[in-house]
Amino acid sequence: MQFLLRLCYRPHFDKRDLRSVDDLAMFGFLKPAKRISAWRQSYARICQTQRRMFGLTALPFLSYEATFLYQMAADTDVIPALPSDAAECCRLRRLKNPALQSDTAVAEFCAAFGMLLAGIKLQDDVVDHKRWHNRLALWKYGRQIQKANQYLESVSPGLMGQVRRILSQHQRTEVSAALPSIEQYSQLTGDGFALLFGSMATMADGPVQLFESAGRHLGHAIISWDCAVDFNHDQIYGEFNPLRDAAEVDHSLRFCLLELARLGWTLPSSDSVCSQVIHSVAGRVHARLHKTDNHVCRTSLLERWGLVRAQGYQYARCDGCEGLCAIAECSECGCAAASGASEGVACCSGGAANSTFCCDPFCCWWGSGCGPDDPTKKEAARSAEVKSSLYEQYHGRDGVAHGDLNPEGYVMIDQQRLPARADGTLFISKGAPVRVIRTDPLGVTVRISEAARDGE
Repeated sequence: MQFLLRLCYRPHFDKRDLRSVDDLAMFGFLKPAKRISAWRQSYARICQTQRRMFGLTALPFLSYEATFLYQMAADTDVIPALPSDAAECCRLRRLKNPALQSDTAVAEFCAAFGMLLAGIKLQDDVVDHKRWHNRLALWKYGRQIQKANQYLESVSPGLMGQVRRILSQHQRTEVSAALPSIEQYSQLTGDGFALLFGSMATMADGPVQLFESAGRHLGHAIISWDCAVDFNHDQIYGEFNPLRDAAEVDHSLRFCLLELARLGWTLPSSDSVCSQVIHSVAGRVHARLHKTDNHVCRTSLLERWGLVRAQGYQYARCDGCEGLCAIAECSECGCAAASGASEGVACCSGGAANSTFCCDPFCCWWGSGCGPDDPTKKEAARSAEVKSSLYEQYHGRDGVAHGDLNPEGYVMIDQQRLPARADGTLFISKGAPVRVIRTDPLGVTVRISEAARDGE
């Protein structure tokens, strides 16, 4: 049922754009890689609430951001946690006696928050693409979006006026002559999420500062991830993206990791459901950064096949690489894969030393490996291995502060830039020698090294 609903309208979907759902911030960024029962129960509760408030057709816009806000309220005891036997999938069943539930007010706020995000996305689609079905969708969901806005304004007077001001500033940023850095570009999104998270905490008598901080870091992480994964698509179709080249894409993913680490370190418990979700998301971002997730950019492949036209070209280009792969002559993409010029295209290694060949056309077409070490068959094992050894290898190692740690930032160890925080929330200046004293799934904790102290 959920698939059919999303097929009816998914604002990111277009016949020109075959990106994975996991790359879409609204639908997949906060999706954990493993099954977490409490998370699925919260997702089901938001699903029931959103249907009750905005109707069945609103469910394609059910967002993980709204679920995260609800789950964070449960993790911080703002609302009681759902019982262990709560449904993990509502199967479109209505919630019985919602007025008697202790979490109704928070669940309603989160559902309205999800519809607000949907309205922002639909409006962006109209501005960016200007296609008839974008306008039709915005018209179709106009009443539900307006209802969500009115609800948010009723529980937090003045909130929607602040949201509109942030959106206007964001639009002015996109039309300005100078491209902002990813830190600057994500600032407004962070402010918006902080405002909404803090408003929910105010309504429910929760820790406002904690929710605002978590919302700000989450907003920064979402926009930096979205800009990075959409870079190739935006380059092809000439859509706005503050990133200029592959180096800035790399920096954007690292900034996303840092913001996820800051979010995880902000949460009061490292074992909470929200922490588990953040750990899983950070593992996925780390895999994309180091190109170990076997990801394929579908839009780039369409361009390579000559089926879509890149911005600024009169005709579509086709370099023939996939055609060569189909007849087991992988000369071009083998070289490209080695040089990193064809990101997302995977070829099979085998035969003589330093040689590549394709034993199956799908090897290059869909990025799935083949041969004796098929990565698709070992994906789960590799994912577990990456998570367990993400930062543990740096324990006890020495490095330098890559920028100020106040108290979070980056450190450089073995030419790797890692998310880090200073032990005891102390300030560590740029270039100071540091030593890793602890590691966790989000980064490393460092102190100024003993050698530096002895020198002082």
